[in-house]
Amino acid sequence: MRAPTIIHLPATLPPSSPPTPPITSKPTSIFLSRSDSLSPTTTGPQPRRKNYLIYFITGNPGLIGYYDLFLSYLHLSLADRLPPSTQVNFHVFGRSLSGFESEARGGFLRRRCAPAGGYPAEAAGGRGAGLRPGARPPFGLEEQIEGAEWALWDHVQGLREQAQEQGGFDPRFEDDEEPNIILVGHSVGAYIAMEILRRWREKLNVAGSKDDDEEPKGKIVGAVSLFPTVTHIAKSDSGKKFATLFQIPYIPLILHLLVTLLTFWLPSALFFQLVQFFMPEDAARTTTSFVKSRYGIRQALHMAQEELRIITEDKWDAELWGAASPSPLLQPRPKMYFLFGRQDHWVADSTRDELIASRGRAGPNSNSNYTDSGSTTPTMTAPRMTRRSSSRASSEPAEDDWKPVMDIIDEIPHGFCVEPRHSAAVAEKVVEYVCEMVRAES
Repeated sequence: MRAPTIIHLPATLPPSSPPTPPITSKPTSIFLSRSDSLSPTTTGPQPRRKNYLIYFITGNPGLIGYYDLFLSYLHLSLADRLPPSTQVNFHVFGRSLSGFESEARGGFLRRRCAPAGGYPAEAAGGRGAGLRPGARPPFGLEEQIEGAEWALWDHVQGLREQAQEQGGFDPRFEDDEEPNIILVGHSVGAYIAMEILRRWREKLNVAGSKDDDEEPKGKIVGAVSLFPTVTHIAKSDSGKKFATLFQIPYIPLILHLLVTLLTFWLPSALFFQLVQFFMPEDAARTTTSFVKSRYGIRQALHMAQEELRIITEDKWDAELWGAASPSPLLQPRPKMYFLFGRQDHWVADSTRDELIASRGRAGPNSNSNYTDSGSTTPTMTAPRMTRRSSSRASSEPAEDDWKPVMDIIDEIPHGFCVEPRHSAAVAEKVVEYVCEMVRAES
């Protein structure tokens, strides 16, 4: 397997704005790595640095291109929030969900889902996407989980192989070489992340029951869920509308053919200019690629149909959500953080509040009275944060520390990745969560 392509960033403070991504095409995967030290150059032997891999899973539509700016903000801010004495390297990896990055029909954005970062063309399915050989879109939710799970562990193995090829792998420090993994999922990507986490914990359970105590490779230390659709998606405003729409037989295929008919003769350049009236340029280019792709519309609708059918009751037990008693498995339970939006059209307020009341707790860094000094525009450093009205005070008893932290953020929409200012605000909150996890692991 080819090692993934790595973008090395200089050991400097992040610029005031993130680098502008290429506008000529959209990637099928993004991998940002800062492997050089952020601390001043010193002489003598340096301590080994712990690697953290932030694995990002998109929502639906599952194009990683929508998250260019968000991931850039996230990566550039991560290491600079920790003191130089914290010996860590951060790597950020995300990829499009299977079936979304296909060949465009037009010429303006024509591209194939060629190997990106060393990975095979995932839109075509097959072994390269972690799916059954010869699989073709549209892919269901279960297939997306399998593909995302495969991509994670394949990427971890790719990092290991690259370190061996470059002579940077030392078998004496094998445990240190394995990265601490933090899953970050948006919307249905949060559900996929929870399922990846559940399956990994089950593998740990199987390994612990063997005589040889062979532990699965990799270590997931935490998960961050952004605007998560993890229970009862059909109760949301958009869920109700789509549930009514999906009562029409074959509607995903019908709408796919209709959009194809309406846009086939429309040049991609002209379509791109029209879309720009409704969203920023980078998001407009990704949307143009999505609409003009061979499978995009049908894939998104097919997956949404399965989400409404599958994502219902809370399906995870205390081993995943946490419990006051320590886990009996080989690895401690990962720390989990949830960031909800207020009046999220894909997450009903009642569904969100029930989940917070039954599973969550208030975090240590915000309370129900926190605001951004009256600003109506969320910023990178001070998004407006609120809590459920029944949230506990900051002096919350220590016996509840095992519960997932669940926040509610105002003025940020479900599709935060479309607007740069929203991407910056959410990225800053994710950085806060990640830094808490790193400190806990130190």
